[in-house]
Amino acid sequence: MGFIEKITVVQYMWYSLLCQALYLAA
Repeated sequence: MGFIEKITVVQYMWYSLLCQALYLAA
């Protein structure tokens, strides 16, 4: 359970950074 949650948090962090980069680049 903890491992899955950890993966989810990491994916969310990467997704947020990607969206922010695309927003700033637009």
